[in-house]
Amino acid sequence: IDRIVFLAILADVCLGCGIRVHSFCLLTNHFHLLLEDPRGVLSLAMLRVQTAYARYFRDVYGTRGSGHVFGGRFRSRPITSGHDYRRVVRYILRNPLECRTPLASSAWTFLWSNAAQLVAAIAPGTWAADLVAGFGGVDALLASLPKPRTKQLEQLRRTRMECLLGGEWLAADSARQGLSGDEFASSLAERSESGEPDGEEMDPMVTSEVASAPRSLPEYSGVARTPVIDAFEQLTGEPAGRGSGVLAYVLWRFSRDGRRQMAKTIGMTADEFVRTVRSIARTRLTNPAANEALGRLEWRLTFALGGAPWRV
Repeated sequence: IDRIVFLAILADVCLGCGIRVHSFCLLTNHFHLLLEDPRGVLSLAMLRVQTAYARYFRDVYGTRGSGHVFGGRFRSRPITSGHDYRRVVRYILRNPLECRTPLASSAWTFLWSNAAQLVAAIAPGTWAADLVAGFGGVDALLASLPKPRTKQLEQLRRTRMECLLGGEWLAADSARQGLSGDEFASSLAERSESGEPDGEEMDPMVTSEVASAPRSLPEYSGVARTPVIDAFEQLTGEPAGRGSGVLAYVLWRFSRDGRRQMAKTIGMTADEFVRTVRSIARTRLTNPAANEALGRLEWRLTFALGGAPWRV
């Protein structure tokens, strides 16, 4: 049940942060995720996942305040090509077979990855419903948890289960990479020559590959300028002043609107707006204190807006 709760939390956070899971594997003492993060909020999402699960774990096992649930901060690296993507999918889904004592006879018989769903070529929601049904269904799972202290927690638990069952958090078609179930099973059955994905040699025949990793979500393009201004005022505690250079820079980084619209909002001409943004960008390169202050503001805006800066 712990792993189902983890998946439910993951599904809820992914839907809230605009993230899709292409492949996952939950092992006995760690997990692997292949995520699509168009908004650049991976750190925010993983903070929410690990914090929510730690609270659940400590409530259930009575270990609140006695140490870390997870061994440390998550590690991540970008997927650089379609070849890299295929290699990492295989690595993640084959992980239960690479343990000192294998956890399953094949990748798709391991319950706690999405290999079975990919091989069976079924919809994510169908796979999730079958998984939950194997443990008695949502009501039985929720009843097995400690009684919630508040109605809000009770509703939150059910909402997370609904997110899991919906299947929208899982990008199945992308991970299958156009293969049939049998073809995908065959690719997983082939043993990789090396362990960690970073150490695998690239096939010379595909070194010229230009295809990027599959995507299931539209490319992120910022938010409207009004939410950015509102968040800026809330975080700084001051009304957004006309002619504010910092606000101009923040709008440029986060808002999807055109420069003329953004400039007019804060009482600048388009040329003044561009000069101001460029000046602050140069200052960040030469003034460590200014760079740190702006970096902290951007991080807080990322939390508030659910998306990281998308313009440079």
